[in-house]
Amino acid sequence: MLSNMTLLYVEDEEIIIEEMEDILKESVKDLYIARNGQEGLELYKKHNPDMILTDVKMPLMNGLDMAKQIKDSNSDIPIILLTAFNDMELLIKSIDIGIDKYINKPIEDIAKLFAILEEVAYKVQISKENEYHKQMLLTQNKIASLGEMIGNISHQWRQPLSFITTTLTTLQVNKECGIELSEEKTYELYNNIIESVQDLSKTLDDFRNFFNPDNDKKKEFNIGETIHGLSSILSDIFKNSTVVFHCQVEDIIFYGNENILIQALLNLFNNAKDATEDMENAIIKVGCTLIDKQIIITIEDNGVGIKKDIIDKIFEPYFTTKHQSQGTGIGLYMTNQIVTKHLKGNIAVQSEPGSTIFTIYLPYNKKEV
Repeated sequence: MLSNMTLLYVEDEEIIIEEMEDILKESVKDLYIARNGQEGLELYKKHNPDMILTDVKMPLMNGLDMAKQIKDSNSDIPIILLTAFNDMELLIKSIDIGIDKYINKPIEDIAKLFAILEEVAYKVQISKENEYHKQMLLTQNKIASLGEMIGNISHQWRQPLSFITTTLTTLQVNKECGIELSEEKTYELYNNIIESVQDLSKTLDDFRNFFNPDNDKKKEFNIGETIHGLSSILSDIFKNSTVVFHCQVEDIIFYGNENILIQALLNLFNNAKDATEDMENAIIKVGCTLIDKQIIITIEDNGVGIKKDIIDKIFEPYFTTKHQSQGTGIGLYMTNQIVTKHLKGNIAVQSEPGSTIFTIYLPYNKKEV
């Protein structure tokens, strides 16, 4: 395991560095060496190593201050502390920071050091494998959501495409039969065709902009604008159905990954659509507001509701009330994972016949420095 890891080693004593460099370099994939906490922090930001081995007392910035800054940005990275001090205050501070392991200096038992490094490397590898499986599920869910959305859009496009085809055919037949249309009527037909083509183009642009790969990075964005844009696409989809779509949101700036929030919202919209399918007077409402430094997003439908004996299971993986051919059972599970793991929020549901409300709670945050 250790041979597949990248290691940041932070130490200010040159003699110790010389002793350890060759040993560590032969044991890990890549070794980065810093001679103080400030240099260690810079190397961490540049190389993003798998694990960190650091001394405590160093010039410019000590090991604990460096570790705190790193843990604040990435709490999962394992940090092993090298210390020659039996200081209770230092121990308490290191526990608060989240230091993973401790090794006493001077290092007299190299075998013990490598046993600890191998143990940490094993945990890192397991974490990487778990993250890989999570990303695979996220991708699978995204493809399913996009597939359903594209299906809805293609269904929506049939009417304007049919209208364009019929109108052009009418103009062609009239011309071949020598039937003269008034200039006013001809202008009206051409204008209707242009409007239909513009609507189709707008839907494509909206869809492409929403799932632009550039949106996969964390950034500041307006949640209200994001929901309005998504609602615009959904309104186009629903306008020829019995579904009435309501959107009432506030402009709220949020720092995070816009695309995965859209993915979570799409899952909930698709869920609401399925719940109101074939209903007359179906209503789907989306709201977004800011209360006590907490962003609250609600999606409500007036469908039949979720049965009490399964409502506690709907966020479990592969649980679905649909037929196996219609659903994978990962939509609501991935929505929960996105909200809780990626966006650091919470999601809740309450349901009764005629009203099911999914509520997303997100922390009102600012751009990370």
